[in-house]
Amino acid sequence: MNKVLLVLACVFMLITSSGYSQQITDEDRVFQSIQEDLLQRGLTAIEVRNMEVPVKNMLYVGADAEQVEKTVLDLKQMGLKGRVLTDAVFSMSYLVSMGASVQEAAFTVSGAAKKSIERGIMGKNLAIEIEKAVKKRSRELWDEKQ
Repeated sequence: MNKVLLVLACVFMLITSSGYSQQITDEDRVFQSIQEDLLQRGLTAIEVRNMEVPVKNMLYVGADAEQVEKTVLDLKQMGLKGRVLTDAVFSMSYLVSMGASVQEAAFTVSGAAKKSIERGIMGKNLAIEIEKAVKKRSRELWDEKQ
């Protein structure tokens, strides 16, 4: 999952890098607002900074900012934090880039997280369970496109 997420982040940065450093986009403005809200609601500066690329990616493809923010806060409330939280947001972004809606991506990621937490799975193992669910759903999305 980390390799897929790294490739996705690199592709997104390459696509948006031409002239990007000189202009502030709508995604930048919206992310600044989301960033302030997330920081006020208990996310760390590192968590917010690490999820900047996947959040902007979702905004870039037309995701609703309120839905993205709500989903991140829901994941945080479930107990996800640090690397597991940011990996979950990258996973959502990946599903959105595959054609899923934010709601569908959130359902997949939060559903996998909730089931795993109920079984007592946390930390890296929780991230693995989320990755399995995301891979399964991305295969389904791919098959639907064929």
